[in-house]
Amino acid sequence: MPDKLPFLPDDHHYAIAHVATRAAQLDHALEYSIDTQLFPRRETGKFLVRNLDTNRLVSLLHAVLLENFREKSNLINAMMKDIVSARKERNEILHWLWGKGDDDTEARHGSMRPHREEMSKTKTARQIYDVAALMLEVSLGLMRLNSDWLKKHNIDMGLIESLPDEPGALTLEQSTLSSEQDQPILGGLLDALRQPSPEKSGE
Repeated sequence: MPDKLPFLPDDHHYAIAHVATRAAQLDHALEYSIDTQLFPRRETGKFLVRNLDTNRLVSLLHAVLLENFREKSNLINAMMKDIVSARKERNEILHWLWGKGDDDTEARHGSMRPHREEMSKTKTARQIYDVAALMLEVSLGLMRLNSDWLKKHNIDMGLIESLPDEPGALTLEQSTLSSEQDQPILGGLLDALRQPSPEKSGE
C-alpha cells in the first residue's frame, strides 16, 4: 500500500488528487475553447494558444465568448468568474505547503515564500472536493459553448447529446466527424472526460 503523508488526513489525499486531475482538464478546456471559439480563424487560434500563458488565455477567452454569445453575457461573466476563482484555489491547494490542522477533519496549508506576505488557511476535504467539482463544472460549461459555436457554423460535432447536471453522470458519444474534417477542434479534453471515475464523496 502506498505510503501516506503523516500530516494529512486520509480524505485530503484523495481530494488533492481530484484537484490536480480536474485542474489539468480545465487548462486543457481553456486552450481548446480558444481554438474553437476563434473558428474559422485557425491560424490565429494556433498562434495565441502557443504564445500566451494561461492567465492571458483566460482573459482573452472571456472577451471572445462575450463577442460570440452576446445574448449569454450574464452566464459567461459568472462562469469566467468561477474559472478565475477555481484556478486561484487550485494554485493554493497544489503549491502551498501542507501541515496538520487543529483536528482530524482539517489540514492547514500556507505560503511562506521569501520576500512575500505569509498566508495560511485551513481546509476540510469537502472544501477541496468542491474546488475540483467547480473546475469540472466550468469545463463542461466551456464544452457546451464550444458545441454551440460550431453549430452556428453548421459543424455538427456529434459528441454531446446532452450534458448532465451531475458531473459524475457524464457520458460522451463517439465523434461522427469524418477523417477529412478538422480534428484538432475536438481536443483531448473530450477523451479525458469520456469515462470519468466516480467522485469520492469525502464525507
